[in-house]
Amino acid sequence: RALILCGGQLLFMATIIQVLLPVLLIMALGYILRRTRVFSDQGIGELKFLVTKIILPVAIFHALSTAEYSRQVWQQAWRLVSFMVHLPSSVRLR
Repeated sequence: RALILCGGQLLFMATIIQVLLPVLLIMALGYILRRTRVFSDQGIGELKFLVTKIILPVAIFHALSTAEYSRQVWQQAWRLVSFMVHLPSSVRLR
């Protein structure tokens, strides 16, 4: 009943909290671990490498590969790929 009375705003806020809360908790955990020196400077560097070079690309690939796309998105993607393929042939080297 609250969803009907609020016109969907409560659902919208719940969705925002559901998405942002894990990110904010991970950031807070990282801050606490850094301040309490649980990890050495070398350990932090290795974690940064792991996250930026392995985990983040895998997460992005997974998100893109499991998303549902409309026909318009596929048409735009095809245009972009066609442009990128034909661009080198249209550029003259001197």
